[in-house]
Amino acid sequence: MTASIATKHELASSLEDLTAEAHCVAATPLAEAAPASSTSTTLLVLHSTTCPHRHAKRHQQEIFQILDSITTINYIMLDGADLDCRSARDDLFLLSGLHAVYPQLFVMENNEHVSYWGGYERFHQAHERGILKDEIMRGCSSEMSINVDDQNDAPVLDMPADSPQESRMQQPDDYSSSSEEEIDLLQIGSSVEALSPGEDVSEAKTLELPVTSFGNDHSKGETADSKTAGTGGDSSEPSGSSSQLSSNRVAGNDGGSSQNAPAATSKETMKDSSSSASHKDKTDITIYGATSFVAQNHVLTYLSQVSLHLPRVLHVTLAGRSLNKLQALADAATRKMDYLTTMTPHATGRCIFNIHVANGADEEALLEMAKATRCVLNCAGPFRRYSSLVVGACAKAGTDYVDITGEVSWAGEMRQKYGSVAQESGARIISFCGFDSVPSDLAVFAGVEALRAARRKKNDNAPDEGETLDIETATTWHYCVGMANGGTIHTALDMPVSLDALRHPVPYLLDDPLVLTHSNVRQNPKMQATRNRLAMSEWWNQLPSFDSIFLLGVSIPFFMAVVNAKIVFASSVALKYGPKFTYRERFLPVGYQFTSKLGPLSIIPGFITYAGIMLGMALLKLPFIGSWLASLAPPGTGMSDEACHRGITEVYAVVESSKSKDGSNDRASCHIKMQGDPGNRATAQCITESALCLVLNREKLPPKSVDGFGTPAELLGHALLERLQSSSVRPVSIKTAIRQNVKGRDWSMI
Repeated sequence: MTASIATKHELASSLEDLTAEAHCVAATPLAEAAPASSTSTTLLVLHSTTCPHRHAKRHQQEIFQILDSITTINYIMLDGADLDCRSARDDLFLLSGLHAVYPQLFVMENNEHVSYWGGYERFHQAHERGILKDEIMRGCSSEMSINVDDQNDAPVLDMPADSPQESRMQQPDDYSSSSEEEIDLLQIGSSVEALSPGEDVSEAKTLELPVTSFGNDHSKGETADSKTAGTGGDSSEPSGSSSQLSSNRVAGNDGGSSQNAPAATSKETMKDSSSSASHKDKTDITIYGATSFVAQNHVLTYLSQVSLHLPRVLHVTLAGRSLNKLQALADAATRKMDYLTTMTPHATGRCIFNIHVANGADEEALLEMAKATRCVLNCAGPFRRYSSLVVGACAKAGTDYVDITGEVSWAGEMRQKYGSVAQESGARIISFCGFDSVPSDLAVFAGVEALRAARRKKNDNAPDEGETLDIETATTWHYCVGMANGGTIHTALDMPVSLDALRHPVPYLLDDPLVLTHSNVRQNPKMQATRNRLAMSEWWNQLPSFDSIFLLGVSIPFFMAVVNAKIVFASSVALKYGPKFTYRERFLPVGYQFTSKLGPLSIIPGFITYAGIMLGMALLKLPFIGSWLASLAPPGTGMSDEACHRGITEVYAVVESSKSKDGSNDRASCHIKMQGDPGNRATAQCITESALCLVLNREKLPPKSVDGFGTPAELLGHALLERLQSSSVRPVSIKTAIRQNVKGRDWSMI
């Protein structure tokens, strides 16, 4: 369809008038900028001097600085906040289909042809690649430009059928008065990263997915400030009686309360290649606790970006206890998805959202939710309080499950309780798929696999030689910059501290080292020696150490070692790392290189960091004081997007085989480097890719465990490593190296 926006003369005239006025500053006057050639191209930058969003301000400043440094690009600026510029601004909003989003860039040819060019991300990527001028001269795809109707002398905007442009335009007049959801739209737009183009999109029919709601009756409404909790999730206490709700309204449609509305579609409809009955009957992923901080700010952002490069539409259900919050989130997520699709003209896929309302205490509602999807991605914590029945529902329904918990005791209880159920249904239940504990688990796994592959190659590809290679030790060193979210702090506050852990031959650190293993292992008396050895290694890990590979630089115990070690121990048993395997997990407060430069002097920042962590953990467990401290960071709060972007997540692992008779052994290293902070960006990427492994890469998955429960390394393995490395949004650097027949210490990172 076409949408008339203004006559050619009106739009050109208004823009020419504005460039001559003081309200719209022109870097180079149009009359002087036009070259002698038949076509003059000018870049128009739509910005706002009153924009309250710091990311938009920074992007505007960066664009102007770059344009000022490039004398061959003519440009003008239009201030969308200026009252005298609003008429032209509204024309440009209608042209781009993006209202109250800054900055936006347009291309003007001969003051007649005006087309939407893109936003900050396209500008930034083109500048980084050195093709900014060429990209501006080339303009943009035809559906984004104004084409003149000769008969009516009016420029019209060519848009495909079912365009969301009209609904997107029904927004407030100015960014300064825009809603919270619009601010989120700009936020996700500013975080689009290096989206590589896919294949051309072919038209397909729009799929209509009805939304079925289960759980509490919300027909009477719910307050907007309803509390949430967890590692961000739907964690307010369940209230009211449970009853089934049904609605044909598809989440994401503008207008909110309309019934029987068609499913929202992108600017270009996407081809759905799903053919099997199971794909048609079930959604791909259900995000439970979707209104949590991590889920709505990071998981949804990453999943939406990844979906652009999938070969088909990805159907995503947003689930939780609050109908109003879920509907608002689905509407915002759909608008964000439309924005991303606009910014990626060759997208091959997208997300289509619907909602399920399921109270965390309603077993029947959760079972219905699990039956309606292929994989549940759970962000609703504290998990002991809100997610036990979610695991049970997935185990009964045969639905795959991943979560971002760090609660080892709870996860062990879930395996004991639902293991036999999942074994019968065929579900894969995988906890610890966030920063706790994918980097640690996969780094050790990659090192072990590299050593075994090298041994097989050395012995003429004899499989037995590689598989029987015993791993004696594994050590990881973490370098992280980030902060805990409110939900994470409250989860730590709720984690039980039991004195029973100390009443063993070798006292447990937090919990049984084999708490996550199968009951046949955990209850086997023959495993007591292994349990004692692993418990002792955890206690030794609590001491500072001078590490030779950092030139005797000092490392301290990683604050999540008590959790991550249990996952690595479970993987070592399931994947048979070796009968004498031990694991240490360390932290370098000042990073790998600076620790090596400081050498033994790095004990100073190490001691300060260690003391601070111990003091914080102790205060958090004190009566009244801990609750008061936790109240300073309520659930649903966390780091800003900019702080998350500037965070650091790295882990370096060294894996060593048992020593031979001459004292030598084989060693492998694995360095994993992710983009962003550990608690938000890294966590969102890890759990999203874990869920996508279960949905899209089942043929590459390792064999399922006996009862379906297991660790990321055990049940996702190489498939997850490959997905992280090949991410179209934030590729993860994973590098391994091997040294064979080594004697003595290593004095540098391999």
